[in-house]
Amino acid sequence: MHYYTKVPNWLTIPRSRLSRTHILVALGVILFGILCTVNYIWGPALRFLWRTRVMSTYEPGCVPSILPIVPTQSPAGPIPNIAHYVWLLDGREHFSVDFKVFISVYSTSLYFNPDTIYIHTDATPEQWEYAKNHGDDATRWTLAVANVKHSQVTAPTHTLSCTQIIKIQHKSDFVRTEQMHKHGGIYLDTDVIPLKDVKLFRESGWNNVFGIEDRGRVNNGFVLSQPGSALQSIYMSEQHRVFNNRWTTHSVDLLSALAYRLQPVPMEVLILGIKIFSPSSWRKEDIEGLFNPHTETPPAPPEQDQSLNKEGLRKTPITFQDAVQYWDKSKDSNKPKWEIDYSGSYVIHAFDGRANFWPDHVDLKYVMARQSNYARAVYPAVKHAIDNGKIEWKPAEQGR
Repeated sequence: MHYYTKVPNWLTIPRSRLSRTHILVALGVILFGILCTVNYIWGPALRFLWRTRVMSTYEPGCVPSILPIVPTQSPAGPIPNIAHYVWLLDGREHFSVDFKVFISVYSTSLYFNPDTIYIHTDATPEQWEYAKNHGDDATRWTLAVANVKHSQVTAPTHTLSCTQIIKIQHKSDFVRTEQMHKHGGIYLDTDVIPLKDVKLFRESGWNNVFGIEDRGRVNNGFVLSQPGSALQSIYMSEQHRVFNNRWTTHSVDLLSALAYRLQPVPMEVLILGIKIFSPSSWRKEDIEGLFNPHTETPPAPPEQDQSLNKEGLRKTPITFQDAVQYWDKSKDSNKPKWEIDYSGSYVIHAFDGRANFWPDHVDLKYVMARQSNYARAVYPAVKHAIDNGKIEWKPAEQGR
């Protein structure tokens, strides 16, 4: 005897209704959902990889050669107090920079007090002077910073091994290496924000000082070096040999391998912990944690900011008692939970170039509100610039 259970009508789909169209629509909806999920999670990273894909091309008519590694004697004494930036036009008619670049350059001038701040650029003297006198606010403010000097360079088109250099960022890499080998000093990417003086490291006796970044690699966005050091000499030559248009092969990967390899050489390479120069990273959560504003937190009035000294700059503990008070202050329960403690950092490499991670822009209103970790970190320098008449904060921009 067989028993059959009748399936309720509401659980059955008549065959006539389950058409190919229904199936295709359902699959389309599922596929669309998958694509949206992939784009939300991995979209920025995939677009970044596409922009930095390998496009190695041989330079026509080029005869391969090598750059000899010539022995040089690094000068005795501190690493030169000279700052270096690289800003190539990449075909643009005018030299211009944004407000974040001004913050970096002004902070360098304020905290490092360098003898010279070189901006190495392929802009002509005429383009430089036009930008200095007729550029937008951020550009004019930047070029008016004390000791900023125009250094005209030629952007390289290919390596000595005859590989074409496609991306402007890679051309900048070769310029920076040549200038650091020649002059020595402090190199900064334009998104690096100084927080306090690095004189301690310049005068440490080491020929090259680096900090590590994510994955234990050396951060090439902030470097201190003696001119003609062994590391810089080898690095300048090897870049031409290994370059293949990949994003980090000739820069971070090569520099990291070289720095770790030369650590046994007395006083040649000092590598510091990740918090010193790279308390943030290029990862989504770090970029959002650095830049995202927390509008639910009202900004404290400037006169109530006890972390600043009478000059309006960030206090640094010096004495035994300072150290005790500094530790006690870390227990402050009134600090918002989102605030990151940068007290152990000398600079922040403020990566922000990844699309969709933080799509807004930094301006005076954003900084003066102090509702993000980036704004709170750069506020003392920006406030100093305003108080000393270096930049103008218009009432309409206050927004509060």
